[in-house]
Amino acid sequence: MKHDRLSNLPEEILMHILLFMETKHAIQTSVLSKQWPRLWTKLPNLYINADSFHDLVSFVYFLKDIVRRYANREIYSCTFVCKEEGMDCRILNEIIKYAFIKKVKCLQIQCPSMTDPAPPQIFSSERLVTLSLEGLTNKFPAPYHGVSIRSIRLNRVIIENDIVMYCPNLEKFFMTESTVRDLSKIVISAPKLVKLDLQFECLDDNPPEEMLVHIDAPIMESLCLHFRCDSYVNLSLDKCPTLLEYAWIDIYGDLFIEKTDVFRRKRCAMSLVKCLKDHISAVRSLTFSSGTLKVLYEFPELVKNLTSPFHNLKSLELCKDEGNQPAVIPPDVERFLVAGSPNSFEISRGLRAKETPE
Repeated sequence: MKHDRLSNLPEEILMHILLFMETKHAIQTSVLSKQWPRLWTKLPNLYINADSFHDLVSFVYFLKDIVRRYANREIYSCTFVCKEEGMDCRILNEIIKYAFIKKVKCLQIQCPSMTDPAPPQIFSSERLVTLSLEGLTNKFPAPYHGVSIRSIRLNRVIIENDIVMYCPNLEKFFMTESTVRDLSKIVISAPKLVKLDLQFECLDDNPPEEMLVHIDAPIMESLCLHFRCDSYVNLSLDKCPTLLEYAWIDIYGDLFIEKTDVFRRKRCAMSLVKCLKDHISAVRSLTFSSGTLKVLYEFPELVKNLTSPFHNLKSLELCKDEGNQPAVIPPDVERFLVAGSPNSFEISRGLRAKETPE
């Protein structure tokens, strides 16, 4: 008689294994061992992958069966994945509604091929702690009051309106490889925000003259701003005094510089200097795009008589825009960026090496 090793494993280990499986496959494990038939019923999560089904009919039947089986159970997290084209927005809408009825705290949706706008109630839950979206077209509530939300991750999404957020418990907000339309302002007020990463491209045919970016995050440590737009970026970090770890500033590209007049470029340079001097001076690692630094290159007199504020700086990186040759940094700009650092010699030597074409 063969020994059933699976049944002898501690239930905690078996449950941990099932947590990484799609719900469909977790149910199928019922035939593996006498202990497994009841295990999947204790799982606190739903992991639904539409791509695991041969057709829409079997997928819808499975969803109805899940709703019946989970009728009297609590669900902590819900993950829905559909990478194939043709997903009906109404099905996604029902999944989100069901997740919120079950008061899930973690919601993750990956639909990179979906062209229809995401249901507006996706931001409406007051119990949601973690929200992760990939490949959806969204509109933020105006404004968005996420009372319990702590983490938001948006990857390859399309945002079609202004972003105005007041989230008292938000700690991390990432929006990467995304596009925006009809965006004139980003206002984020989050007293517990530690990490902020905004990387997007503007697709407006007639972009606004000015885009306001106002961040109110008194304990933020890491900031990444990577924009591709033709608007003047009015960057305000008035309540971010503790930015200590990392800053990546890439808000002006070559196309913006080519299209704007001297007055607007100088205005951009003045705003950038103020932001660096007042709010980013304590960082240990700083990264610029060559396009953003060109704004400073053109007006070195703005920093000529300023003392370098970067007393903690250990690393300064210059990222070239596509097709750019390394730029020679004017002495006044270099002194402003590195003279206050205890590693000023090493940083300057590294910059000299990068200015030399390979």
